[in-house]
Amino acid sequence: MIRIGTGSPLAAPQGYKNLFAGHTYYLLRNSPVTEVVTLVRFVQQPAKDVVYKNAKKPKRTITPDPHPIIERMPRDVFEDALGRHIIPAQRRALPPWLEQLSGLDLDSVDSERRDPARTHADRIDQKLLVINPLVQRAEELIDSPDLETRINQHARELTPKQNETRVRLWFFTYLVFGRNRNALFYPIHKIGRWDRLTTVSEVKRGAPGYRGSAHGYNTTKEMHDKIIASYIAEQRLGRTEPEVYVSAMRKHFGCKAREISVGQRRQLEIYHPNGDPFPQEGAYFYHVKRHFEPAAVRTARIGRNRARKTIDPVKGTFSASTWNLMQNVEADAYRVHDLPRGYVEGSDLPPLVVVTKRDTASGRLTGIGFSQGSETGAAYRMATFCESIGLQEFGRLFGLKVKSPGKGLSPTQITDRGPGATSSALPRDASLLPVVREMTPAYSGVSKGLIETSNPKTLKDDEPPSFVRSTLTVAQLARREIFRVLEFNERTDVGSRIDPSLEHLVSRQSPNGVWEALESVGRNDAIQVDFADAVRACLENLPAKLTREGVELAGRNYYSRSPDFQSAMESVGGSRVLDVKVYVLNACTRHIWFDWGGRLIELDVRYPIPVDEEVNYMSLAEAVQYHQHTQASARRFQSHSRAASLDIARDYEAQTGEKWKSGQRTAGRPKRGNLAARREATEAARITAGKRAA
Repeated sequence: MIRIGTGSPLAAPQGYKNLFAGHTYYLLRNSPVTEVVTLVRFVQQPAKDVVYKNAKKPKRTITPDPHPIIERMPRDVFEDALGRHIIPAQRRALPPWLEQLSGLDLDSVDSERRDPARTHADRIDQKLLVINPLVQRAEELIDSPDLETRINQHARELTPKQNETRVRLWFFTYLVFGRNRNALFYPIHKIGRWDRLTTVSEVKRGAPGYRGSAHGYNTTKEMHDKIIASYIAEQRLGRTEPEVYVSAMRKHFGCKAREISVGQRRQLEIYHPNGDPFPQEGAYFYHVKRHFEPAAVRTARIGRNRARKTIDPVKGTFSASTWNLMQNVEADAYRVHDLPRGYVEGSDLPPLVVVTKRDTASGRLTGIGFSQGSETGAAYRMATFCESIGLQEFGRLFGLKVKSPGKGLSPTQITDRGPGATSSALPRDASLLPVVREMTPAYSGVSKGLIETSNPKTLKDDEPPSFVRSTLTVAQLARREIFRVLEFNERTDVGSRIDPSLEHLVSRQSPNGVWEALESVGRNDAIQVDFADAVRACLENLPAKLTREGVELAGRNYYSRSPDFQSAMESVGGSRVLDVKVYVLNACTRHIWFDWGGRLIELDVRYPIPVDEEVNYMSLAEAVQYHQHTQASARRFQSHSRAASLDIARDYEAQTGEKWKSGQRTAGRPKRGNLAARREATEAARITAGKRAA
């Protein structure tokens, strides 16, 4: 059903009777007295030039107010045409010339103006005061055949007299648009739209400066173009606005500096030696920011990444586009502040670098990997290994008993453009490669802000340079970082990630709690990986030697009582050595994995003597360092051994007078069978046994 009343916009798409096609008409009254329908159409008049009598005032182009035109139609003709020739048009809250103000809080406009001579509210009240007598008898006036004449007469009788066309416009607009006072608002959105650059003015525009209201120059088209060109040439990253302005004045406007007197003081000012116009700093950047937009100017000054991080509006959270566990995973590395202690002389080793991976949906840290000294692709691969087997199994390899839910790989991985983006950071098994790899822009931490916020923070200070020397070894620091991951997963508040429909399943609003809730309803995209496949795809594959005593790697012996390994050792009997490849967890060499006959065998480190349990958990770097240390010690002891032999031989000869090596080689066999030989042998045995001869 068509609902039409006073103020309804109507259109005649094909034209009808006295109604034109392409125009909007507004219903003023369907009169039961005269049986005539009265419509009004607002005609927007073209812009026109205004020339002031005062020659100093510039010529301006203005847009006149809309012109109201009344159309009438017999009641029965109008009603018969409704729905066929005359149809409803788009309804507006405000008149078409105020459409851009629709939705704004126009009542607050005056509060934002600084010391206005007259408020907009007062202006609208004045309009209402003018048309109020007409509104009081609106029905009578609209039914009158000389409607416009009577309104014009009312405008002339007022003191002071009012413009007749404007009074008609106010009256019809007020009635048509629901007697809304804002329909009489001024088109403030059109203020200042005339082109000042092409309009010459002898009067100085803008707010008066401290040197006088007429001091300075208006900006012309030529000056504006030079401002923009100079800004493009002089603006660089890290350059401040004053630096840009000074450089532009010197290079592009030809300005210089001179000393002037201001009262009792002397100071410098910028001037042009030929008196040519140049912009003040405020005007210069006013036109720059109008041309380039303020956000672009800020970005050019401080850089895109910093602007995005500190100034640009937030475009949403990273978790807004994920709904399943492991749908997206971010990876990043950080350095542990404490320097680990070495086994050799307790020296300070290079810092431990930790790579963590974080699930976007739950906020849970899913994997952790380690490297020493620098960020490496192997550390990312180790984190993927941890993610594949789960934190619980990963902790076992470090001698830890931990509880942590979930395991599996994500089909999507987000890293920066460092080592994590290289091929060395990916699993060797093609079937385990991420389906989607996303690399963030360089130096753009906010592009993977989720994992960045989970990295431990170091407070900066202004004290002299210092470092923290840890009492822990690499493996011990790695253990601590594993527990830090467990702490993060259990104590971080991720309540904002909880789906209201699953809130009853979330036991606690930690990453572990959200993970368990989502996993319980099958919202998990993790790819499950067999332990052996994870070892082969992610861990370092290093050369080692298989002997009949076990596998030798970095000076450490590895052994297993499994039948498969015993079979492997039987294949290298005697002094035979077989070159093999083993899989190693770099951060902890308590275990290695040996591939024999297509089956992966886990080997344990063993020493020929009882050792402290912590020694078993050396990192590969520490094991290599200690092996090199023992080899150097062996070489030093060899030299010591030779010197000791020489010293003892000399001492023997000095004390006994006998030669250290006194025997002579004689051909044939020794004579031991005759009576004299047996008697001498018996006497020698008694002497060496400390017994006297009988």
